[in-house]
Amino acid sequence: MLQNALMRSTAAESVKNAARWYTFRFHPEIVAPKRVLSKLENWFYACVTIGNAAKHVKSVANVDIRGTGSSEDVLIEREYTSQELDDGERVVELLARHSRSNGRVGMHGLSWTAFNSLMMATLRHPPALRAIFAAHGSEDLYKNDIHFMDGILHQDEYILSVDHENALPAPPQYIMDEKWIKERFTARPWIDVYLEHQLDGEFWQKHSIKYAYENFTLPAYLLAGFYDG
Repeated sequence: MLQNALMRSTAAESVKNAARWYTFRFHPEIVAPKRVLSKLENWFYACVTIGNAAKHVKSVANVDIRGTGSSEDVLIEREYTSQELDDGERVVELLARHSRSNGRVGMHGLSWTAFNSLMMATLRHPPALRAIFAAHGSEDLYKNDIHFMDGILHQDEYILSVDHENALPAPPQYIMDEKWIKERFTARPWIDVYLEHQLDGEFWQKHSIKYAYENFTLPAYLLAGFYDG
């Protein structure tokens, strides 16, 4: 079972990043047997791997990105910004020093959080980060992500809904005041940003790990290959 708590930690520029903290109590009778996963298998099987990892993982922190959920400050201008990676690096450092931690931090995620894990392992490499699990991540943010798949503009429910979801007020109080409107409801739509960069280039390549494979040295479990969308 999971125990839920709320940890608030000071991240870059004194911004508070909210993290829901979960402690595993492993019950072997409810975890499916181990199995070998191939990139062709459905990502839902990731729960099997995570379930088995519970035998070895002490706690899990689910952190809200700056300006979303219960984290403070203005929403980041788009996905995968340098600010997002700066905050992630700081969070890894803080978690490593937390009283519930043994100093060794791992990252896991699906889609966006898989990208975060891959980028942190490859582009930042904080000392406390020891391994990652990434499902449906991407090595190429232009061709293999959800925005310009194979170089063609892609529109789906995620592109249309993400700005609305980002504007949701912070739980658990869900306060809707002038501060909330200023920080979240007046942000530039992300699709507008991406439409300014319809060709591959520095904008997409800066945080694409395919250009920094030599730095990818951490143990990694990759599910579904390097393709998302």
